[in-house]
Amino acid sequence: MSIDHRSVNPNSLNSFNSNHVLYDQVRPDYDKDFVNSFLHKLNAYNFDTNQYRNDLKIVEIASGTGKFTTNLINCGWNNKSNLVTVEPSIGMIESFKKRFPNLNPECILNGSSYEIPLEDNSADIIIVAQGYHWFADTNSLKEMYRILKPKGKLGFIWNFDASSNAHVFFQDENLENYSLDYQNDELKKLSQEFIYNSGNFIKSDVKKLEKLINYLCINTSKWDLIANYIYSYDINVPQYRHGKWRKTFKNQDFFSRNTVFEGFTFKNLNIAKDKVYPYWESRSYITSLSDKEKLKVKNEIDNIIDGFDDKDFVDESKKIIRMFLGSHFFVIDVNK
Repeated sequence: MSIDHRSVNPNSLNSFNSNHVLYDQVRPDYDKDFVNSFLHKLNAYNFDTNQYRNDLKIVEIASGTGKFTTNLINCGWNNKSNLVTVEPSIGMIESFKKRFPNLNPECILNGSSYEIPLEDNSADIIIVAQGYHWFADTNSLKEMYRILKPKGKLGFIWNFDASSNAHVFFQDENLENYSLDYQNDELKKLSQEFIYNSGNFIKSDVKKLEKLINYLCINTSKWDLIANYIYSYDINVPQYRHGKWRKTFKNQDFFSRNTVFEGFTFKNLNIAKDKVYPYWESRSYITSLSDKEKLKVKNEIDNIIDGFDDKDFVDESKKIIRMFLGSHFFVIDVNK
């Protein structure tokens, strides 16, 4: 199939064609328990029986190198009848095929959210991992709507590094349709402290989640200092953290907004000091910089880390730092 790349964001396509190997090496994996919660909300997993609904056909769009696909395959989605991946970047597909040499090539399609090479009403579930912000518009929603069966579900999942506009609800949204989970006791304690001190998490405050995440970030590590420096480079490219992807659901009839459910989980990880720059270099807006600019970014990251206190390092040799990582899923029903 010939893909009309005029619709695909050129920044994402070019960077992912060139940095797919680095992306696969440094981007964090998805937590298994959180993935199960995500699949549960997609009606693809039953907590009570610990059974996956492998009879349901999942289409993963913007599957990349297969970071998220690994979870689906491990849970039993591993053949043409129940799993199809769609990816516009040839570079990403190359890495994907190396990662899954035993996966049927007929399951791996070159395509995009604007041209999904599948029939109408052919998918039970569509999943987009770490990617919807790149193609968040009505045309994508219309095309995903086309291939979903009646009662089908659309799900997005992201990992993120700091609080942002992505965590700000709209005033008219149901502020109760979300869940919070913590994978570190320290984070859970901090969350309870924040909720207690903020009037039991005032329901009408649409920024309450952003405030909570910011509180967790600044009180567990200095990772946000690095993140906010890197974010100064992403002004002109679509990003999850900008939160603009939320607006695509405001004036459309393809998906039912009153069915939205969101889940969040938070944890602290350890990362070697010499792995911090490669982690951020995998971002499209850093990949596209000149070698001179990349060196500038690396030096500034090193300078920020050099300013850390002893307590900000995990080890006495100061080679490992603490990294905050959040995860977020968003599930919505098709309006058919």
